[in-house]
Amino acid sequence: MKRVVRKRRVFGLVLVCAVIIILVLLLCNNTKEKNINSYIASDSLVVELYDLEYNKLDETIVRGTKVISYDSKKEKEDIIYKKIKYDGKYYLIKEDNLTTKKSDIIKEKEMFVRTNLIVYKDSKSSKILSYIKKGEQLEIVGYDKIDDSGA
Repeated sequence: MKRVVRKRRVFGLVLVCAVIIILVLLLCNNTKEKNINSYIASDSLVVELYDLEYNKLDETIVRGTKVISYDSKKEKEDIIYKKIKYDGKYYLIKEDNLTTKKSDIIKEKEMFVRTNLIVYKDSKSSKILSYIKKGEQLEIVGYDKIDDSGA
């Protein structure tokens, strides 16, 4: 009779320990921030960076740069920031300046032509599609490529 009671107690103790370990592991996994490959998006060539205490830094980051962003959002004075990792360092950046799609890094919606412009049908031929006069307003619908300066 003593053996049966002792086995039940040991089994109960092992079961309780297993449940506690599983709960601790689940809680630890939920607190880990999920990282996401993201790109810097802007209507200008560079974006301002902030340190983890919301102080604006002299450093900037070029539009189109690939960074790692994290799920958590931080808010200060009605501005939402997200934590990013770039060049091995952690920064805060305004949430509006992040995107997960490379096609969304250019945020300008319109531009004005500075000099007369010939628009070709495609980049492989010399067939002219249109002619645009200086000062005309154009809607931006996408981009072909972006250089290291963000232009």
